[in-house]
Amino acid sequence: MGIPPMSFRPPRATGEPTGRMPVPQRLGAPMNRYDRKLALAVYGMVLLAVLNMVLAEGTIVYFALACVAAMISWPIAHGRSSVSAVPRWLISLAVLTALAFFLFELGSRQHPINALAHFMIFVQVCKFFENKRARDYGQLIILSMIEMIVAAILSTSMVFAVLFLGYLALSSYTLLLYHFKREMELFERTGRGGRRTMLPAAAALAEAADSLNGIGPWRFWRFSISAGAVVLAIGVTLFISFPRFGEGWIARTGLIAPRQITGFDDTPHLGRAGTVEQSDELVMRVAIYEGGTLVTPSELLLLRGSVLWEYGARGSWRDRSGIKEPHNLTESTPFASLRYWPKSNITDEREIRIEMRSLRTQCLFAPYPALGIRSETPLALHYNTTSHALVSLSNTPATLNYSVWVPRDARQIRDEPPIPSRHNRVPERITRLAQDWTQGQATDQAKADAIQDRLRRDFSYTLTIEPSGSDDPLEAFLFDKPAGHCQYFASAMAVLCQQSGIPARLITGFKACEFNPQGNYYMVRQKHAHAWVEVYLKDRHGWVTYDPTPGSDDHQLATETGVTGWFKNMTDYLNYRFQQRVLNYSKGDREAVLSNTWTKTTSAYGTFAAWLNRWCWWIAGLVGIVTAAVLLRRMATGRWKSLHRDRLLRDRGLGFWADLLVLLGRAKIEPAIAMTPRELAAALASRWPQMPGLDGLGDLYYDVRYGEHALPPAEEAGVRETLASLSQVLFPRKARA
Repeated sequence: MGIPPMSFRPPRATGEPTGRMPVPQRLGAPMNRYDRKLALAVYGMVLLAVLNMVLAEGTIVYFALACVAAMISWPIAHGRSSVSAVPRWLISLAVLTALAFFLFELGSRQHPINALAHFMIFVQVCKFFENKRARDYGQLIILSMIEMIVAAILSTSMVFAVLFLGYLALSSYTLLLYHFKREMELFERTGRGGRRTMLPAAAALAEAADSLNGIGPWRFWRFSISAGAVVLAIGVTLFISFPRFGEGWIARTGLIAPRQITGFDDTPHLGRAGTVEQSDELVMRVAIYEGGTLVTPSELLLLRGSVLWEYGARGSWRDRSGIKEPHNLTESTPFASLRYWPKSNITDEREIRIEMRSLRTQCLFAPYPALGIRSETPLALHYNTTSHALVSLSNTPATLNYSVWVPRDARQIRDEPPIPSRHNRVPERITRLAQDWTQGQATDQAKADAIQDRLRRDFSYTLTIEPSGSDDPLEAFLFDKPAGHCQYFASAMAVLCQQSGIPARLITGFKACEFNPQGNYYMVRQKHAHAWVEVYLKDRHGWVTYDPTPGSDDHQLATETGVTGWFKNMTDYLNYRFQQRVLNYSKGDREAVLSNTWTKTTSAYGTFAAWLNRWCWWIAGLVGIVTAAVLLRRMATGRWKSLHRDRLLRDRGLGFWADLLVLLGRAKIEPAIAMTPRELAAALASRWPQMPGLDGLGDLYYDVRYGEHALPPAEEAGVRETLASLSQVLFPRKARA
């Protein structure tokens, strides 16, 4: 952990001053520095877990509640006196109130996962005001971990991954502190009176706690970051090895509450009074690829959802039944061709990659005309050959990623004339209005253009619909109150075209008009839900899009500018990449990663082998020169050290000891680094007991070195004789020669 070793000091005798209190104080005593560190770390874990949960759920109220409670409770429960001013019965009453609120949320059809998360937050807020022992800190830690699990279930944002790494490092640090807290409380109960009567293990732990107060937290953070890095490495390995199950199985279990959208309506119904509220919630990201390369969009993109043909009574629209071709997209066959295409390969055309959030609809959105569809997520779908609409028969996951292919030039599509629809049940004066607006127009295109021009010129756009006294809201729009939103304009043009004998149909979907320059893709929000008209023109042999809503002829893409806009776009781009690369990591992605890694590795190995074969002799020569230089330097350094040591010893009158070391070096005998002169002399004497004088060399070393006097001639002669005898023993052949 980076904590230096601590020597054990025995308990002080009775009456000896203790200096610091090493053990945790009993409740009601002031907090020491160690307890304050633990409290701060636990509070940080709780607030980080609550932030993750509320970001995933979409409401920030509970995080604000937790922050306010933490600030208010800190001086109450962790002040200098640490005597809580909140009585125990009041805290228990607050917990019971939270339980009642939990039951109320379940009764009001709140999702169980969300209700449980709210209850845990309330319990944590209540525990903030308590005096805390290790048991209480442990409960807060466990509740925060459960909240992180809830956040992992609900969240699809990259922000969760970033905050989770911070939570991981903080939790490692907190658990270390919690372990010390728990053990010291245990020894405090065992010690019965403090340090003077504690067991040795308790005293050692107390010393560790004392030292812990003086150690900076960077040592703990170093361990925490290291542990987090190891866990992250394991997670990345598992991520590459095993594809994600996807969010679909979680959605099918009911753990995720489906998102609601008010902008898109697959079965529009006119006549609903009130104000249509727009929402900035992101529902789709759409990117365009040509030849596998991401291209920058230059114009608006219409994404078709539902296709409606017949206008009925009281403002309702109905679909027309047609031939529906079933398609099953699986992991083995993720691609399906939707219509005949004369060219060789559909995937050579323009690819539209769509990331769609759950919209509580079975419609799959795509531009017109869609040639083929691909999805890594298994899907069962129907393609209506009459409406050219896609309908999913599967439970769509919280986030669905799929691709559709459209022709680079839509004019190449030649559709068959549609089957004439039954006459719409509309008032007679709407039919006369259609004849009046198209009078004098010879072609279907001219008639459609005239109807669109009149709607744009004589009617106004509004999101506030007032109640009408007419049974037919479309009649009220055309004759009484010429103001409405896109569904009114599209419905009016579709009905007027049909009454003029021109095949037309109402389309509801989204208009992609917001551009993210950081990622080169469209950002589609709830407020971008739109309705328009497709008119069949005989001279063009196909369906042509008309948008009669005023202001819809503006084809400029909107994008947020400035520092705030750049930050929002960059954040969304990072979320988009996280969704694509992490949450939607599939079996195909795993195979692509392994294949690309193998290809790049073999390519790099081949390049390196060719380069090595070309320069092998030069490399071998350079390695030899460097190796020789290193060896010579090591030899020279070792020789210099030996000479320097020898000179120092002889300058101090220890020439006999220098000669002894030279003899041992020649004999390849290396004394231990920590061996003292007396220990070395004793070791030599024990190895050669028959040789007198060896054991006294150590004492002579200390006499000369620290006694500061030279050896007498008689003793010096004896030492020389001893060294000569040792030389004969170490080098017997040389002695005989």
